[in-house]
Parts: sequence; structure tokens; C-alpha cells
Amino acid sequence: MMRGAETDEFLIWSLPDKLRDLKSKSPFRLHAMDRYALKVARLDDFVTRVLIWMRSSYGSLPCEISERRFVLELSVHARDTLGLKTERTISDYVAASWLLRAPAERRLDMRPLRHEIPQATLARIHDIAYDFFKASS
Repeated sequence: MMRGAETDEFLIWSLPDKLRDLKSKSPFRLHAMDRYALKVARLDDFVTRVLIWMRSSYGSLPCEISERRFVLELSVHARDTLGLKTERTISDYVAASWLLRAPAERRLDMRPLRHEIPQATLARIHDIAYDFFKASS
């Protein structure tokens, strides 16, 4: 994979079946809109998996809240604003927010404890939110 001549274009080369086919193969061109479409498809897949987990583990949200939009907006917020990078940390954040029915940082202190790694912080926040959820049920 290498940058193409156009802005935001990538050329993706695959190995040919035989060495003599090397000159006949042309690269697959991945443009900016293609990359965006792949990101959207990946995000949609992640949101679907998180929704299945949330519904099976904690039940549905109240009817007035759109579950897919809730998870989608929280996922984008976690990635872009909070800087969470892995699916595990984002899903823990979404789970805590699902249980609290609002973004977790509005109800809980999300600062890490001493030398706590981000994944442990989000797991702890999720556990605290679950305790709140059980107490209010």
C-alpha cells in the first residue's frame, strides 16, 4: 500500500500468482470516499455488535431513546473527544453510559486512579455504573 498521485489516494498492490504477471497487474485505487465508506461500514459493524451485547446483558433503553443512535454517537464521542482507541475501551464507555442513560462523564469521575491503565479505568467505570444500575432497579 502506498500513496497515489492524487490527494488522499492510496494504491494497493497484491502479489501476483506468478512472477511473469508482475507487469500486468495494476493497483487497486482506494480514494478518500472509499476510505470513508470503509470507516462507516466498520463503525456500523461495531455498533451492531455493541447493541447486541447491551440488549442481551442489560435490556433495552427506554422507548424515547434511539438505541442505535445512542451507541453510535457515544462511540464517535469516545473516539474523537475522549481519545479512546480500542474497541474494548469504547465498548466499556458505551456500556457505562447505557447503564447510566447518559454519557458516563456526566455522572462519574472518569479520571484514572494513580497508575491505572485506560482499559482498567473504563472497566472500573463500567462496574460502578453497573452497581448504580442494580441499585436503581
